[in-house]
Amino acid sequence: MSETEKTVFSVEEVKEAELFSWIGQQLPGESYVYAILDNTIALGVFKSEIVTAGFAGQKCIKSLPVELIREVRVFQDYGEIKAVRKNDSFMVRLIVDKEEDTEWITTLETQKIWGKVKNIFKDPEWCLLESDRGSRILLPQSAKLNEEKGLVVKKYYQLFPKENRELFKLMDERLCGFTDWNSKIKVLE
Repeated sequence: MSETEKTVFSVEEVKEAELFSWIGQQLPGESYVYAILDNTIALGVFKSEIVTAGFAGQKCIKSLPVELIREVRVFQDYGEIKAVRKNDSFMVRLIVDKEEDTEWITTLETQKIWGKVKNIFKDPEWCLLESDRGSRILLPQSAKLNEEKGLVVKKYYQLFPKENRELFKLMDERLCGFTDWNSKIKVLE
């Protein structure tokens, strides 16, 4: 198997001012965003080196400047960038899947995003999920009222020889997309 057929795992440091440009080069096109800020979590969309995020507390959708980000995951069905702030730069981890890679055992699972769709935005098409306990999050997808959503996560396992007491180990995981909670997994419709 040639090196280009293997799943790419890389880690490097990227300056804050260069982060969005670097992300755009690694994952071209439109991607989903999961961002951790000082006092909230926001979901959004990355496109043309701009993050558009939903702020559920304010019920608004707006541009997210890199200076506010503590940690961010930018993801598509085939890859993810995870960037964690380190002073004036970010440590970034890139995973890009290749179809023919046999080095890893992978699984897809759907994790529940708590709440039901309580509000629908038309331009752009987003929805507000709200739980009975009061938590809210804006999701960058269209949906029907009272629909439930899930987050698709891909896990990478390494297998060990039988002599080893540990048969397999979870090596990493990444976000892939969103799906309807009550349906089969559909990644990035």
